[in-house]
Amino acid sequence: MKRKILIIFYILFLSAPVAIAQVCGVSASKLGACNATPVPLHSLEFEPIFASKWSRKFWNQDRRIMPRFESTDSLEHNTNLTFRTTYGVSRNAEVGFLLNSDLSQMGLAGKIRFLQTGKNELAWLAGYHYERQGEQESNPGKPENISHSAVAGLSWTTFLSENWSVDTDFQWQTDYFQQNTGTQIFFNADAGCFIKPGLQAIMGISYNRGWGNTEPEIRELTTLNLGGSIETGENFLLIFGFPIDLYGRNEICQTGFVFAVTMIFN
Repeated sequence: MKRKILIIFYILFLSAPVAIAQVCGVSASKLGACNATPVPLHSLEFEPIFASKWSRKFWNQDRRIMPRFESTDSLEHNTNLTFRTTYGVSRNAEVGFLLNSDLSQMGLAGKIRFLQTGKNELAWLAGYHYERQGEQESNPGKPENISHSAVAGLSWTTFLSENWSVDTDFQWQTDYFQQNTGTQIFFNADAGCFIKPGLQAIMGISYNRGWGNTEPEIRELTTLNLGGSIETGENFLLIFGFPIDLYGRNEICQTGFVFAVTMIFN
């Protein structure tokens, strides 16, 4: 039970043109990091994910925290509903699909585990992300209002004991929007502990650094991820998380809540 796969996709709201970052659609065992364990062979997982984030401040170029609005009671609040489906195509590989509720964002991805020895596993990650930049455009379907992203990475999972495990991943992403390109790198690490059977406490850290061919400024963001998972049955899981932005540069400072329900069909 302790090594049973628990699934969540952690959604990042970035100020960059691409709102969803990292590999979209593959499984994970905790909050911010992708694990190296694929979905079991011929198993299908379906997961609706609700995310809500709010912000009053931002970090400037000098990493100083600044108010975003003149009024102290002003607040920006974003919500997002996303659906993920992942299928185990072999004992060591899975493919996944992710779609936003308003059809503005879509992701395709895969995971291949290439090493499994003792208490350690390693896997390759790769994916593609599509987004319509149409919130303020009269014609969001025009090619110049569409962005594309390609991402690849490496995931490592280690089982420290029967109850403790750690997932880490490193990802490199290239973004294409109009005539511009951008690059983002991601590092995620999560530690999970089963307090009792079916109940896991999770804590992790996520780091993002981005830059573009027309942007002289570098963007950085470090986020603390707190939460847990509850296994309510053989094929039904609940996951909740609280991402808290700790440090950044040229980024919005946000706090939020993520909730996901995972249904597993064998």
